[in-house]
Amino acid sequence: MVDTQSSSATRADVPIDGGADVTAAPTMRQSAEQIEAVVTRLREGLSSLSLTSRYTRDELDTIYALAWSHLTRRQADTALRLFLFLTDYAPIDATYLMGLGVCLQQLERHRDALATFSWVGVLDADSVEASLRSAECLLALKEREEAERLLDLIVADATASSSKPTQVAYRAQALLDVLRRGIDGSGAVINGATVASLGAVPASI
Repeated sequence: MVDTQSSSATRADVPIDGGADVTAAPTMRQSAEQIEAVVTRLREGLSSLSLTSRYTRDELDTIYALAWSHLTRRQADTALRLFLFLTDYAPIDATYLMGLGVCLQQLERHRDALATFSWVGVLDADSVEASLRSAECLLALKEREEAERLLDLIVADATASSSKPTQVAYRAQALLDVLRRGIDGSGAVINGATVASLGAVPASI
């Protein structure tokens, strides 16, 4: 049985970005090549650690599936321990990090979730799902203008790159439509947390 209680569980109530601010957005002066070089060096360094080779990928994926099982049953506290365990052992795996971010969303730890999704965006620049969930977190944190800007970018990018909008693009457009109407079906004014919940459906594994 994997011991997920020892080091990971103690992180459940502390910020995910504890030490160095690895999720901070790069400055405009940093080129895409510089960012890619930093990420490449990080991948190489972490992959050489013995910590990441104690478990096989199949074993980690089994734990990942179990974590999602708990999450879909709204057992987010239990799922969090598993996702933290996974990201300890595979700290640059975007799939595991996305799971952690969604779990933090479910626990309403939106600031930590936003930091996690931002890190996913650094590791996988093509992760539109991470961008959408970042927008959801911004809405929950009542940072509406930044959330709208991000949603607009998602929709514009989807329109430019494909003749058929993706599911993520549809969700982004739906959130924008609701935000710009400012009301829900009953006529009540929608706040950030309510709007965010409209798109916060756990991704499939």
